[in-house]
Amino acid sequence: MGSQIQGAQHLKLIDRLFKPKIPPRDEFVAAMAEEYRRRGSAPPVYDPVEFCFRFESGFVYLTNLFHSWQLTEPNERKSLVARFVNGFLSPKLKWTSLAAVRDALMPLVRSRAEISALSLACAGRHGGDGEQAWAPFAGDLGIALGLDHLDVIAHVKRSELSAIGESFGSVLPTALANLERRIPSVAFRPCGVGPGVFVAEDARDYQTSTLLLPIGRHFSFPALNGEPVVVPYARNALLLAGSRDQRALIALADFVAKTLDATPHRCSLRMLRRDGERWIAWLPDGEAGRAHQDALRKQDCQDYADQKFELEARHRETGQDVFVGSVMVLSRAEGDTTLAVWPDDVSDGWLPQAEHIVFRRRPDAGEGDAATSIQAPWVAAMPLVQHLLTPLPDLYPPRWRYAAGPDAKTLSALEALAVRSAQK
Repeated sequence: MGSQIQGAQHLKLIDRLFKPKIPPRDEFVAAMAEEYRRRGSAPPVYDPVEFCFRFESGFVYLTNLFHSWQLTEPNERKSLVARFVNGFLSPKLKWTSLAAVRDALMPLVRSRAEISALSLACAGRHGGDGEQAWAPFAGDLGIALGLDHLDVIAHVKRSELSAIGESFGSVLPTALANLERRIPSVAFRPCGVGPGVFVAEDARDYQTSTLLLPIGRHFSFPALNGEPVVVPYARNALLLAGSRDQRALIALADFVAKTLDATPHRCSLRMLRRDGERWIAWLPDGEAGRAHQDALRKQDCQDYADQKFELEARHRETGQDVFVGSVMVLSRAEGDTTLAVWPDDVSDGWLPQAEHIVFRRRPDAGEGDAATSIQAPWVAAMPLVQHLLTPLPDLYPPRWRYAAGPDAKTLSALEALAVRSAQK
């Protein structure tokens, strides 16, 4: 009997060693597709490029869901997938009147980059007006509106409000009152980020939205070195430290930068400091400020990458040949900086904002094969090239359109502002 047990265990070990491992992303997609089939839904068409399911009625984007699935214990993933699919297949609320949606209205504090990207996605892929109903909040955050119904939070478009004779301002008080009833208090507890760093995550999908609640009535802060400073890095969690606690602020900034790529439902890495009964964007002094700026640089790169993805998807649909520029981080001895490239051979380009612009200067006839890269600070270059740029409306982070690069005279002036490097 003992030898039989050992033999069975040996076979299981061989099976584990030699059975092909399914990549987590493919495993997640297969689980989602199987749940749709189990629920009797038409099998979805999977688009691996855009990482979404395509249905006749629309799209289901999978990035945030996949990040949540990865962070869930394996034995709980099946029920999580079932909840995802149930939410997508459940009947949606109809915009017949404010009374019909009143109890489901909730305010959503989200990054402006996410709100802008969602507007692009809705308009470009679903057709029609995709502009979200929103207003600025603090820093790079905005207040949007959602309908919370049967495991899904559906973002509200301005056109949906207009159809029932309402506006963002007229329905926001209803949404705020619903939030106050749902979240009576916000409490923080110590976390593993570092000494002096605390987290609040009991409000789940509305943790960032709690920033809209009256601070004095709803927030319970632990003992801090300085004023409360929060980072709404994910919609499910707020991180907290004291404004004079350099070590805690550095740990906080480093943590959100390192986990940016794997954070589900990420919001903003920007620090907000308590100012009476409101939150304001804030930059700490010293090493904490440098760590915070490094985190924001990484966020800028990711926000522009997400925006580029949406813009290029729209351009493919419309057949437009547009160069959509990226932002990258350059590490230097004196500190990191962000770069955007302005090619000289592009007739329709969309330039992102960065701390430095790289211009490429080609040689005139007879000068040989060397080309020159000119790296100029954004603030210094803008007065020289602003006449070539047209702001693109309704994009965040911002972009400018250009039809040509600077002429030789302007490049010479830019060269005086920059370090010149020859490239072969």
